[in-house]
Amino acid sequence: MLLAWADLYLWGYTYIPNAKKKRFLVTYFYSGQKKALDSFMVGIPKSGLDINRFRVETPDNDENSPSFIYSEKYIDKFHSFYKFKKMDVMYTDKEDKDFYIYSGHLKISKFKTREQKLQFLKGTYIRNGSLDEEGNYILRYPHNIVPQFLESTGSRIIKIRSEELIGGAPTIIFEPSAELKELIEKK
Repeated sequence: MLLAWADLYLWGYTYIPNAKKKRFLVTYFYSGQKKALDSFMVGIPKSGLDINRFRVETPDNDENSPSFIYSEKYIDKFHSFYKFKKMDVMYTDKEDKDFYIYSGHLKISKFKTREQKLQFLKGTYIRNGSLDEEGNYILRYPHNIVPQFLESTGSRIIKIRSEELIGGAPTIIFEPSAELKELIEKK
């Protein structure tokens, strides 16, 4: 489930449909998320998609800049998992043209199988997860499907802390099911 690698915050997945280039933006990874970027790229062919139909760009080849992933061929496939709503926020391009930004929220109904949920959780953990000093699994993710998917796939939620906002996301401390733990450790 490559969707889990999308950069989501409380306002959801952002989409700028009328901007020449940004309308094909699938996701992006910050410079410190190289493992997540690599996992995303490895996951493309595993998901049955043609890796040659994706383009990775890092502005000015600056290793401290985010890497942006574009795909004209597959953007509609990614977007089919979201319900979009126009925001009261604009994006201004380099030519000072303004474009409305749309916020996309995941459609829970699109995740029908246990395997889809587990793969989503795996990707979410690779991008936004860590182990704390006590060995607890930690996830920072804003969408309410994460606790639902954790519970429905046999993981145990230890605690949800919403007072620690990092990028607008609550912290979820959990004990993964054996199945999810195995997927996460495979990476």
